[in-house]
Amino acid sequence: MAAALANRHQKKLYFSNLDGLRAIAVMLVVVWHIEIHKVRFGFKQLFFNDTGFMGVSVFFVLSGFLITYILLTEAAAEGHVNFKAFYLRRILRIWPLYFFALLFGFFIYPGGMTFSTLLMCLLLMPNIALVTMHIHPFVQPIWSIGVEEQFYLFQPQFFRIRNRKRMLICIIAVMVLLDMIKEAGFMFPHNRLLGPLGNYLYFFRIDYLLIGSIGAVLLYNYKNGATPGIWLIKFLLTKYVQVIAWLLFAGHVFTPYLLHGLFANNLVFILAVTIIVLNLCMPQTSIVRLDNRLMRYIGKVSYGIYLLHNIALVSVLYMMHKYFANLDLLTTNLIIYGLTIPLAILLAGISYRYFESYFLRLKTKYSTVVKEGDDK
Repeated sequence: MAAALANRHQKKLYFSNLDGLRAIAVMLVVVWHIEIHKVRFGFKQLFFNDTGFMGVSVFFVLSGFLITYILLTEAAAEGHVNFKAFYLRRILRIWPLYFFALLFGFFIYPGGMTFSTLLMCLLLMPNIALVTMHIHPFVQPIWSIGVEEQFYLFQPQFFRIRNRKRMLICIIAVMVLLDMIKEAGFMFPHNRLLGPLGNYLYFFRIDYLLIGSIGAVLLYNYKNGATPGIWLIKFLLTKYVQVIAWLLFAGHVFTPYLLHGLFANNLVFILAVTIIVLNLCMPQTSIVRLDNRLMRYIGKVSYGIYLLHNIALVSVLYMMHKYFANLDLLTTNLIIYGLTIPLAILLAGISYRYFESYFLRLKTKYSTVVKEGDDK
């Protein structure tokens, strides 16, 4: 009865193109892990380009954008943000698979993690454990989940500021402050305070999530006729800016050494991703469409792919190392990629249908704004 009552007031929100971008992001992570794990099993790398960093960065921008946009929509519909419901939604979406992957990696897949590391991860601080302790490669992807969970602690607090212009200024101020501290840590790495703080903030990445939040506020204002930032959004939605953003994105992925100087601090890449996100939310003007069936499905199960793909990868690499170690480079990589990616998608699909979907159904009971095809 309560669920039926809640559903009458739910507003649906879905940006189908963002599932496609999420699919690209998770494939960048999978490709990176394939390349770095091949070395552990005695296979040669095809390239050395940190596409994993890029994929995770896209996830951060997307998460900051979507969470903020959903909360803006909820605040407009209800007059306030229900903080208790927000945290229950996050728990039901994130925790079940997070703790499954963590405990599977600790108890089943041997990696030499200590109980101190396990405790840090159980307390949702895997990014801190990554900096200060040993997290074996199977479990490492959870570090970014810790970042997002820590972001969720304070991000909804911005909505206590009712004036959206002031809220936007506050978000920008926090982002700039964090970036200044991080840069100071890089400039003075041997300083006992700034050095460790800068290193921690590098793995904290809240600034990336906040850039996504800023984009959400600006786009929400634009779509609802509010004035703050409307001129900027109009400019960012032009075709010329879109072309530049996609070229910068592709350049970072495919020619990192050529454009190393341009992307030295990754800010240009993150800005390009934010512009791409904004335009993908406006299909009537976007020059790129990513909402085909395959991309939407991969995007929908991307959380499972992200946390579980190492199961598929390690299994394939173990088989290749034991039975097919002497194949030529091309055949070896065709088999590794040709098996790992479909297996990762299959595992994620099974997880989504038979495990995560149960918690997603519970999650909708606490949702004023429902994301169709909800995956995150």
